[in-house]
Formats: sequence, C-alpha cells, structure tokens
Amino acid sequence: MIHLERHWNPAKEDQATDRVYRIGQQRDVNVYLPILKHPQINSFDVNLHGLLSKKTILKDAVVTPEEVSGEEMSRFNFINFDGVDWGSDEPLDGNSLKLLSWQEFEAFCAELYRQYYEGTAALTPPKDHGADVVVLGRENVLIQCKATSQKQYNSLNSIKDVYFSKPGYEEKMNKNFQTLIAATNADGYSKRVLKEAETYGVQMVSRKTLEKLLRKFPVTRGQIQRRLLEPKLFE
Repeated sequence: MIHLERHWNPAKEDQATDRVYRIGQQRDVNVYLPILKHPQINSFDVNLHGLLSKKTILKDAVVTPEEVSGEEMSRFNFINFDGVDWGSDEPLDGNSLKLLSWQEFEAFCAELYRQYYEGTAALTPPKDHGADVVVLGRENVLIQCKATSQKQYNSLNSIKDVYFSKPGYEEKMNKNFQTLIAATNADGYSKRVLKEAETYGVQMVSRKTLEKLLRKFPVTRGQIQRRLLEPKLFE
C-alpha cells in the first residue's frame, strides 16, 4: 500500500489502508508514506505528517480522529494572523494559550511543570483515569488539564477527576503524589469551583498563573509538538 499523497483526515487514510487487509489475506502487507524532506527546515510534508501523527494519538479513544484543519497547518508553515510563527521555537505567551487545542494544552502543561518541579513529565493515554500529566521531581504531581474558550471555568469535573485518580496512580507507579493540580487556559475559576477545590486539596491554576510561570519557565511550540509525538505513560 502506497499513499502517494497524505490525506488530511487520518481516518480516511486508515480506511484506505484497511482495504489491503482483506479477509483471507495471507501475505505480509507493507504501507509506505513518501515524505519530501529538506536538510535544514521542516517541509510541508514533514509538518503535515507531524499533525497527522498527533491526531492518531486518539486511536485508542472512542472518538474518531479529527481532520487536520487549515488553521493548524498554517501554524506550522506560515506566520499566523496574530503574528506568531507557530513553526518556530519562539516562547509562547499568555495569549498563545487560548489558541492551543486540548492535546496541545496538555503537552504545554507537561513541559511547563517539568521545568518548575525540576524533574520529568509524561502525558497519559486518552483513558487516563483522571490525570492528563504525571510529573516526577522535587514533588510528584498529578495534573488534570482543561482547555476551554470560556473566560471562566465553572465545572467541578477537573477537581474530582484528579483527586480520585491519585490512589490508582500511587498504586500503579509505587509513588506518593504530594500535589494535585487542575489547570485551565481560562482566565479564572468561579467561586464555587475554588471553594470545592479547598475541600479536595487541589491547586487551581488558571491562565493568569500560567502566564507568570511562563516568564520564568519558557515553553515553545516546538517543545509542545515534540512532546505530543512521544510515547504516553504505560504505552
């Protein structure tokens, strides 16, 4: 099977590949994805391959991977409308956090808190049992990430998800997790959520807090994309 041109929808690519695996197939099947590369910069093909690989991260989830959008592709190949070169290694700022997808926001949190806690960080699989990021450092941390377009986050799910994930991760990893964090790219949390967080002992981190951390611990778009292509925890 040779894909002469990459389809921007990974589900359609998979459908085409599956046609080779017919009932009764006895011979080995090889799948080829020709990619044009440049010796010094990432080509259009390389950037598209990276985006498609990120989309197929959802292969174990219930949902079908989404098609690569024109906006996502432009982030890799062109200067965006807001003047940000999404394909470069320029540090992100607070305004950039609103433009991240939920997968990218999880990878951003992993990179940021890896630096902050001076250790290692890993993303969890789609069925993460309540924690999106695991950090092992001067403190062991579980993080639940919520990317939203709303200015204020008003759901208790992030608090309960990360709180009830703690026993399972401690047993599975044989580690004690001292810190639980719920992070969002919204400007803040409602009073109801903040009050509930105190009961569960969960730190609530909003975009304003993340902006402050970014000044000391810069994170680039390149780091986020590389993080998304790394194996997930326990995979």
